[in-house]
Amino acid sequence: MDKKSKKYIEIRPKTKLKYFFWSDPFRLPKDDDILNNFSKSGIEFVIALGKHTMKAKCYNRIQSLIDNNIGINVCILDKDFAHLDNSHKFKEIYKMLRNNKIFKYVKEIYIDAEISNKYRKNIKNLPLNKKLTYIFNKNPNKNEMIKAISDYNRLINSVHSDNKRFGIIRSISSAYEIEKITRNVPFDEIDEDITIKMMYRVPEGREKEYNDFWFYQNAKKEGDNIFLGDIKDGYRSLKEDITICSYLKKKRIYIYDYYGFKKFNKLEDLEPYKRYKIKKDVWEFVKHTAKISSFEIADKFLKFFK
Repeated sequence: MDKKSKKYIEIRPKTKLKYFFWSDPFRLPKDDDILNNFSKSGIEFVIALGKHTMKAKCYNRIQSLIDNNIGINVCILDKDFAHLDNSHKFKEIYKMLRNNKIFKYVKEIYIDAEISNKYRKNIKNLPLNKKLTYIFNKNPNKNEMIKAISDYNRLINSVHSDNKRFGIIRSISSAYEIEKITRNVPFDEIDEDITIKMMYRVPEGREKEYNDFWFYQNAKKEGDNIFLGDIKDGYRSLKEDITICSYLKKKRIYIYDYYGFKKFNKLEDLEPYKRYKIKKDVWEFVKHTAKISSFEIADKFLKFFK
């Protein structure tokens, strides 16, 4: 093996991926040719619906997907992400969805579980000492945890009683105690059917993409289902990431979002490259390993003092 080949990981597709587009109801496809192509390709949609969009106008847009035999799934939304403090609201939102004519066509129900917008805003510009103080002051007590766990498990039971599957979209960190202390959904106490990990090459605050090696190192540890995006914020490596995911034998790819895909991509971009080379980046590997290790150490520290 020559020195040049050691600098790259040579890959090729191994699995056929199933695709899902995230969309709000107002930006769903309407063109007959596009709908027909999606139907033939088996592409499905995850449609974000909350109280403000559970209206006849939105349902009529969704009906066009149903009429074209395109699979529909729903991510139920509060005004914020799903987290510890709004756990009680999702059962009510789900009940609203159940009372609509499109409900019988919905295959899977999702929540988007992340740290709340209020929490992010309050902590964003604090110096480290005040940031740590805020985190520990906001650490949920036992009763708050029990209530949130009960709320989300009751929601899952309701979804299962309707013969539907339940999924959680979440960040790539598997540090459960860190998620708990920042008032996110208590993941390790909830038994969802589908877990989708967000793998954004252009996360909030960055102006350019992480490289292929970053994506490869993260994706190979993050389960069968990967959420890619955000296309409208400068993400331009969709085909590369699909190729990597196929090589890593992933099953499902979720794309955020359809509106961005329509502007910058074509359906052909959902076909992996036949061959592709990932350039190794030792520094990226070291940073990635250090970051994950720090999460794991912090997680064990928090668990020890529970």
